[in-house]
Amino acid sequence: MVKKLTIFAVVFLVGCASPQIRLKTEVQESYVPILYCPAPPQITHPTLAIEGMSSEDLQDSGEVVKHYKATIIQLQGVIDELETTLDQYDKNNEAYKELEKEFDAKWKEKQKKIEVPK
Repeated sequence: MVKKLTIFAVVFLVGCASPQIRLKTEVQESYVPILYCPAPPQITHPTLAIEGMSSEDLQDSGEVVKHYKATIIQLQGVIDELETTLDQYDKNNEAYKELEKEFDAKWKEKQKKIEVPK
């Protein structure tokens, strides 16, 4: 036990006697684009016209064709909505790339102005 205390005391005294190292820190600003992506719209499954057919309607081929045509028109509308949503995301992606280039240019310009101490 005495040996451990002696070793601890020696290490402690040597550590306190050594010259202290002082560190200097500086805060540097950096420009980073913030990625923003809007939430996707709520996509709901449409109630298709063909789903509402009764057993009597299935007997008449004319009614089946009418419901089938109405269903195709509904599905084309859904496809158009989804394509519009994808186009909006593509535009946001292009806008983000432009912002990223702008921020990079500003950051590089700011870094040139900062002098690094030696």
